[in-house]
Amino acid sequence: FYFLFYFYFPSISLGFLVGYGTHLLGDLVTKQGLRLFYPFKFRIHGFLKTGGKIESFLFLFFGIFDLFLIFKLIFEVYL
Repeated sequence: FYFLFYFYFPSISLGFLVGYGTHLLGDLVTKQGLRLFYPFKFRIHGFLKTGGKIESFLFLFFGIFDLFLIFKLIFEVYL
């Protein structure tokens, strides 16, 4: 799927790949885990509780960090 997307939209395909990859990594660190090889029952578990304090802190931290990067990009382009 990524390769089809890459050929039709090469300028934004890397963003989608990084976003999908980080989403899977985020699911891997939760206690519910992730079944990477779906038909098999093997599941990789993490240490974070979904909806817990650590997850809320990480969400806030990365949200502020994203805003910082967006503003940095905007002001570097127009200055």
